[in-house]
Amino acid sequence: MKLGHFKYKEILPPVAISPGEIEKHMKFIEDFKIETGKFLQRLSNARLSVYYEDLFADLVTELMKISRYLDRPIDTYHLLSAYQKSQKVTSDDLKYALSNYDEVHHYFINSAYAEHFDL
Repeated sequence: MKLGHFKYKEILPPVAISPGEIEKHMKFIEDFKIETGKFLQRLSNARLSVYYEDLFADLVTELMKISRYLDRPIDTYHLLSAYQKSQKVTSDDLKYALSNYDEVHHYFINSAYAEHFDL
């Protein structure tokens, strides 16, 4: 089981989520990204994409990128302090995070979202 740097006892128990609700949420995110991209294009502003995985892997580097993009200093001491107090409490492996993983797996097996479910 892939737990990252968290102890098993800190992981939340699996939950059941309707595959239809997952699909609805993923479609919402896709539409939001498209609309946000169009909006930013109309503004003719450069944009900066920030990904959770990059923040998790190297927070300081990503914060410095954000700082340069915004042309504003970032108080890394306080941000790092807040980051160290927060923690992920779900498994990286959906098989352990979703109690109905088999149902979700089957629902998305031939969909555009299959890659998100290790299919």
